[in-house]
Amino acid sequence: MTYPLFAIIICQKFLGVEPNSERMTVDGTMIFRKSASQNPLKIAVVGCGGMGCNALRSIDLPPNVKKIAIASDRRKISNTGAKEEMIISSKDAQSSALAKDSHYADNDAESQLSYLLKGYDLVFPIAGLGGNNGGWLASLVCRSARISKATPLALITTPLNAEGIQKRHTSTHQLEALRKWGSAVVFKNDQILKEVPNLPLMEAFKVMNKVVATPIREFTDLDRGCLKELKKTFKISHIFRMDIAEWRGDDPIFVINEELQKSDWLSLNVLDPKCAIFLAKGFGINEAWATEFTERFASLCDHGHDIPTIAFIDDSVAMKEIRVTAIIGL
Repeated sequence: MTYPLFAIIICQKFLGVEPNSERMTVDGTMIFRKSASQNPLKIAVVGCGGMGCNALRSIDLPPNVKKIAIASDRRKISNTGAKEEMIISSKDAQSSALAKDSHYADNDAESQLSYLLKGYDLVFPIAGLGGNNGGWLASLVCRSARISKATPLALITTPLNAEGIQKRHTSTHQLEALRKWGSAVVFKNDQILKEVPNLPLMEAFKVMNKVVATPIREFTDLDRGCLKELKKTFKISHIFRMDIAEWRGDDPIFVINEELQKSDWLSLNVLDPKCAIFLAKGFGINEAWATEFTERFASLCDHGHDIPTIAFIDDSVAMKEIRVTAIIGL
């Protein structure tokens, strides 16, 4: 079954991968096996604006993940637990988002932020689109990450339909600007309300904050040996969606793939996947299992072309079910 509140059940350490000896390529799929990593990815998470800073307050991250809070209003960055805080004007944020060159800082804010991000492998800006600041700040973070030679992957939410056409219009422009500077995993706020219609709005947003944080937890313990392949995948597509499916009965490869195909979070029935990242954990998972799983996924998509895929497998934790997190480039 597909878990609607998957953020609630993903509260444990995720995959680690040893380079070289713990990876292999099978029929175009790069497979990494979990082992105790001595060289994990260096990750920074940047809360952008109101939604992004709220997310920083509500998610628990390992101590090795750097938290940065940025907004145009000091009240929004208070009590986030961030190691660094920055006040950036809306004017500077939008100027950065619409700039044409990402090799050099466009303003003092970019210079300062790119300095803070230097030496990190992955940078996750978190933002809600449609407002005056967060979406533009996410682009500024992606630009700053590229200046500092880090790889940006934004985690963003889109406005509720009920919030009106102006917010949706602004959201579209912010997403277009962001795509110039990095990739993004896009989460629709309307989807969480569909999954939990009776939950009060503010509680639903708290659940969405945990959902949005899932990719950060997924990548926290991965070894730097996988970074090259991740970078290649993030260049194939700039827009990703995510869902989690799990099964504890017979034929999990078939059942989990069927659930992912039907997922409203992924919309694979109407969108053409360009690439895929799968993170699978459970007893009995191995390279052969991962190969069969990814082949099944490609056959169900049936779009007449290969789908570049990375699979991370983890059989180190005793659990009755098999769980797969799918991050699909569209």
